[in-house]
Amino acid sequence: MYGTTCTIERDGEQIEVEVEYSLTPYYPAQTYGPAENCYPAEGGEIDELTAYLDGEKFELTPVEMQAVEKRIYEIDLW
Repeated sequence: MYGTTCTIERDGEQIEVEVEYSLTPYYPAQTYGPAENCYPAEGGEIDELTAYLDGEKFELTPVEMQAVEKRIYEIDLW
């Protein structure tokens, strides 16, 4: 599990939440060489994501979830 903090906006208020998440391993694509040795990229998706506010689980809206996932993909360099 990994962790980070994210700031979300709800009802015009900025809220900082702690986020724990796990990622599937990322395997880059092989796009050159003989066709039988080529394959697409796999993995790198967020498996589990849990937000906490003041140590308690915090339910994210779908829009907030997308924003948090975008932030995770931005900071987590494969």
